[in-house]
Amino acid sequence: MQGFAESVDLVPFSKAIETAEKLKPEEALNQFARSSELISGETTFGFSQNYFWILVDLPPEIDTSANYFLDIDNPHIDRVEAYRYSNGLLRFVGRCGDRIPFAARTYENRRNVFPIHFNSSRDRILLFVDKRNASVAVPVKLWESHEFMQHEAQSNMIHGLYFGMLLVIMLYSLLIYAIQRSSIYIWYLVYVVSLFLYLFTHVGYGFQFLFPDQFEWNNYLRLIMIVIIVISQIRFTQLFLPIRSVACWVNRMLNFIILGLIGILLWWLLVPGLFTANTIVVINVIYGFVAASVILLVAALIRSWKADRTSVLFYTAAFGMNVVAALSLIAEEYGAIDLAWLPLSPIFIGSLFEIVIFAIGLSYRSKLIGDDRKKLLININSLQQQAMQAFVRGMEEEKVRVANELHDDVASRLSLLKMKAAGGSETELAEQIAEISEGVRKISHQLNPVSLNSETFLQKIQELVSEHRQAGMNVDFQFFDVKNAVSEDVGLQLYRILQEALNNVQKHAKAQHIDVQLFVHDNELIMTIEDDGSGFEMEKQRTGLGTKNMRLRTEQVGGEFSISSAVGDGTSIMVTVPVS
Repeated sequence: MQGFAESVDLVPFSKAIETAEKLKPEEALNQFARSSELISGETTFGFSQNYFWILVDLPPEIDTSANYFLDIDNPHIDRVEAYRYSNGLLRFVGRCGDRIPFAARTYENRRNVFPIHFNSSRDRILLFVDKRNASVAVPVKLWESHEFMQHEAQSNMIHGLYFGMLLVIMLYSLLIYAIQRSSIYIWYLVYVVSLFLYLFTHVGYGFQFLFPDQFEWNNYLRLIMIVIIVISQIRFTQLFLPIRSVACWVNRMLNFIILGLIGILLWWLLVPGLFTANTIVVINVIYGFVAASVILLVAALIRSWKADRTSVLFYTAAFGMNVVAALSLIAEEYGAIDLAWLPLSPIFIGSLFEIVIFAIGLSYRSKLIGDDRKKLLININSLQQQAMQAFVRGMEEEKVRVANELHDDVASRLSLLKMKAAGGSETELAEQIAEISEGVRKISHQLNPVSLNSETFLQKIQELVSEHRQAGMNVDFQFFDVKNAVSEDVGLQLYRILQEALNNVQKHAKAQHIDVQLFVHDNELIMTIEDDGSGFEMEKQRTGLGTKNMRLRTEQVGGEFSISSAVGDGTSIMVTVPVS
């Protein structure tokens, strides 16, 4: 008879029995003959605490002269024993499973594989399956040897490319994190790493390469990785979508799920024996958390739609396939569906979509951040240029003010002195020279920077007031609780404001009396300057340089500036600055 080019699914040719006790192979074979509760054409049994025996008839197209491989495509069965029943005799073929050291397998392969040959088409295969306290699925295939070797080489190449792509994504996430310094990329990296370990273990490479003698690690690493995958996915989602601002209750519920999953991790680390004894309960609890998180994430997507549609579309496209894949695996675990016909595990297909879409999404997000940074730098440069222009303009305005002072005061006095020199007395000349010198000294004093702090502030203010008193102005100065309330910057600005105000009064107001007060009230430092001079029309003087400078100095220290005046009613200035 002819052999077959592809694998043959032996499940339709199978019968199965479930036993609470481990039987001998001969006893199991006899029970198949007597039992009326045979499970025919089905090898996905769901969660169970019993042993299973599977009896398989050979397909009619079998070529007994060829060599074959019996392939049980589930790397996570605790123990599998294969027997060949031929001419009334049972012959042991081999044993596999992840409860025996990998090197002790009959044939070293990531799955449970047995080399086998047959004497006739009436031969039968008997399998003993031990996967108690877990979901039991036993997909049985038969391969012609050459085809099996080709399939394995192709499968290993595909898996190698896939896991290599995951490594590239990990490095990509690290690179973006190094550039952006955003925790979203770290959580995405945790997600990819945990997905890598889960899938590496799921297809059997973990037991083959990472821990070939560590049975507990192989059994429970997938569960632990599922927990970490869900935690990292939730944290990634909380950062990727605007959940905290548009769906606070969803965010809180997701945080509760994270705490519950962390509790499961601590349970496994601190009390591993109790964890092992309650594996089925733990699995159901984990799947319950997964289902709840999926529902909440759907709610988060709906609530985030108006706020950030682009992120919602990327997220839905990326994780939608993974959700479908995860639900498919859960359904298979419970025996609701059979996925053995798929060429690749659903989680591989789903994660492939996730990797490609989210690589695009993260690149797009990185581009947006880069664009925002460029805009920010442009704005900063613009502000710096404006500040420099304002500084230069201020310098030019100050030069104009000094020039005007020299022209209106010093130059005019020198011109007058020149006329008096022709026929005036020496005493008059000396007085005029002294006045001119004092004017020059004042201009120089106004241009010099003043160093002020809480210790010297009042002293400098009093000196400024004394200078104006000596010039003939009637200035009354009062202060209350000011000594420790003035920082250096605040003191300098208040000093310059008072200096500008007194100069304006001296030049323009013709005031008989000026009242200056400094006091602290309700964590605010208040300075008032009032005169009984001629005043002015507010609309005409609102944009004057002196008023503008005083207002700007107040705003530089976070304060408020107000001025009121009317023709004939004098002028009132109040400066309010917050203090600690």
